Formats: sequence, C-alpha cells, structure tokens
Amino acid sequence: MRFLTCEPNLDEIPDYQDEAQIFYGDPIKWLKTEVVKGPNKHVYSHVVIFDSLEVRVEKFLSKGKYQRCGKFFFSHLSDDERRSKHILVFCRNK
Repeated sequence: MRFLTCEPNLDEIPDYQDEAQIFYGDPIKWLKTEVVKGPNKHVYSHVVIFDSLEVRVEKFLSKGKYQRCGKFFFSHLSDDERRSKHILVFCRNK
C-alpha cells in the first residue's frame, strides 16, 4: 500500500514541494515514475483517487488495465482537485 506524503518543510528548503504537490503538478508523470517504474517496479492492484482527477489520469489507468470498481461518497464539499465529493477505486485486471 502506498499513500502520498505531505511532510511540512521543517528544514525551510527554498521552493520546497511535498510529494502531494509534486503529484498534483503532473499526476501522469508521478504515476509513471512511482507506480510503474518505482524502486521496486511494482504495479499496484488498486489505485484510489478523488473523482476530480479521473479525467487527468484516465489514459494512464486504462493503459495499465485498471477499471473503476468502486465509487464512495467522501464529502458534500469540494475545494479543488485535491478533494472532491467522491473517491474512486480502480482495480487492475490481470
């Protein structure tokens, strides 16, 4: 299981970006690097995202043989593409 991290910039590094900021800056690049070509070259059985991201990553998911297998209510409020009303679960077909 793998989650995005968002550690605070305790070392006060200039132009610091946590992993979540890097992901949302270019989700496809992050997914290609971390999900397919990561240190363990692991392909995950599931990918969980907010529904607002689906359009941005749908080509990656379909190419990786992921299909939506669940949709769950998260919140009545949505602030941006980081948090939206539903969470989607994609399962990888073998």
